[in-house]
Amino acid sequence: MSEDRGPPRMLMSYGVLGKSVDVTRAVERMAEGGHPRPTILADSGAFTANKLGTPMDPHDYARWLDRWGEHFDYAISLDVIHDVEASWRSHQNIEQITGRRLMPVVHYPEGVEVFDRYREAGHRLIAVGGLGIRGRYSPGVRYRWLINLFRWAEVNDVRFHGLGIGSFPVMYGLPWYSVDASSWSAAYVYGMIWMFDGDQGEMRRLVRNRRNSYDDRNARVLRSRGIDPARAADRFTRYWGGIIAADSYRRAEAWIRTRRGIIAPPTDGTLRRGLPEPEGIRVYLAVISECDMLMISGGTDSYRRGGIERRWVPLDEAVPVA
Repeated sequence: MSEDRGPPRMLMSYGVLGKSVDVTRAVERMAEGGHPRPTILADSGAFTANKLGTPMDPHDYARWLDRWGEHFDYAISLDVIHDVEASWRSHQNIEQITGRRLMPVVHYPEGVEVFDRYREAGHRLIAVGGLGIRGRYSPGVRYRWLINLFRWAEVNDVRFHGLGIGSFPVMYGLPWYSVDASSWSAAYVYGMIWMFDGDQGEMRRLVRNRRNSYDDRNARVLRSRGIDPARAADRFTRYWGGIIAADSYRRAEAWIRTRRGIIAPPTDGTLRRGLPEPEGIRVYLAVISECDMLMISGGTDSYRRGGIERRWVPLDEAVPVA
């Protein structure tokens, strides 16, 4: 099985990492050992901050974007969930403060007139949120809403970024310009790996047990990565699982791109100038620590007992074939 990989991409949130991470240093560490330099989508992290009871100050977010902006492909605006007018005002405010074009956010199930408002203001790249909220509408209703939205976008020369789109069928089924996903982290949160099978064009679920690892299809994919299925069954670690899952999403991005073809970049000035443009979807993986960043780039943590040695090693060293 021969599969290309997209570059490492990550969604970095100011509210989660902005106060603690030197972005230049993190990017340089990710590129050590000949790894490709990562590309980054910046987010405020306001949703997480509000849940923690610490409302986001737009001036703080603006300063963070200004300090590390050279590393960001583009940045997501500040929105107010379930309040269209407040989101509009917040977006105008943060763009004025930052002095740069940001990607606005509109949540499901708003009508196209809300998207039209941002299009008329010159936006050609809009983030679509609220798709992961359970229990409000059936998946079929959501998907029909999305189909109608993409039909509107095609006529109006608009691109979409999907917030929290970890489902491979949804990533592949619609012509997203970009998406972000946190589902790759299920590898170290729940001990379950989403593993991409390029022969079948699907994400396979690998759980931590011997029977699942030795399933013929799972074993075939593992061996194609140079990994003995016994490693998945008997020697699972959160770091190993994380790099396999992140690697799978990079492979899925490249697989979708070759089949979806060219999705032209937006022409509204949202993207950083001089940014190389891939011919298709970008899949950004949400990170909550520097450890996550290094897993995305293809490294894992190696410890010696007592904490004497701590180093990052490439994937082929971290998961040798037994």
